[in-house]
Amino acid sequence: MSKTSDRANSTLRLVLALGLSSIIASAALAFVYQGTREQIIRQEREVRLTAIREVLPPFDNDPIQDAKEIRAGGASYTYYLGKEKGDIIGVAFSGGEMGYGGMLDVMIGVNPDGIVTGTVVLKHAETPGLGTKAFAQSFKNQYKGKNWEQVALTKDGGSIQAITGATITSRTFTKAIQDSVKRFLQNKMDILGLPSEAGPAIAERK
Repeated sequence: MSKTSDRANSTLRLVLALGLSSIIASAALAFVYQGTREQIIRQEREVRLTAIREVLPPFDNDPIQDAKEIRAGGASYTYYLGKEKGDIIGVAFSGGEMGYGGMLDVMIGVNPDGIVTGTVVLKHAETPGLGTKAFAQSFKNQYKGKNWEQVALTKDGGSIQAITGATITSRTFTKAIQDSVKRFLQNKMDILGLPSEAGPAIAERK
């Protein structure tokens, strides 16, 4: 065999080895990615379910599995239905509003009539200290049992007392809840699967 043939064979073996190595590496990366992706999905689901449990009364179903997607105002919203013995006892949904330090996301729970049963902050970028005091349980408890009209700061005509020194954050948190509850009421029939009819008339607060 000539030297030229030897070099050609060596080059071919090298190319094949490199190709095989690339295939193995790609397969390994795909396996790791898939495993990591599934783990992230499970973790995100558990975080979401924990938030739902915090804002709704006890339920015996899987609200995430029974969730409903609703289109409103050109956007899509997810509503998690909490049930007990097949009956809907509450609905959880997220809302967001731009705060002092950035976007503030909150999970809200209501009963089928739209009365708030609980709230929990999902994400925020408010200033540590006064800003984050608006997320204390004592502040959030003010929203429980309130309808959408009552969910406003006292200085805005509602019944929520703002945190001293954190009015912007208090108002942002409150507006995120009020707007989300109003949206629920406007789409209540579709969300709860009730016979189609006009939703409740909701006037804008002056």
